[in-house]
Amino acid sequence: MLNGTIAGSNLTINKAVYNIIRWLNLPVYKAIQTVTINPAKLLGLSNSKGKIKSGYDADIIAFSDDLKIKLSVVNGKVIYKNL
Repeated sequence: MLNGTIAGSNLTINKAVYNIIRWLNLPVYKAIQTVTINPAKLLGLSNSKGKIKSGYDADIIAFSDDLKIKLSVVNGKVIYKNL
């Protein structure tokens, strides 16, 4: 039943990737696909999001080996940098 409640989460992308690696024992590249390519397909956005490719939105997150976010880029603009 709809009652106007909105569900949400404070799970960050790097923690989601960490959980996928840890709980499902997947390699990093597969874990990253589950939070990039797969959601883009599900939402019908796979022609502009989910890949680093010419013509796609320049939305990128770079993280360290220990999965700490180092750089966030949205539409080609750096919005966070901790290098």
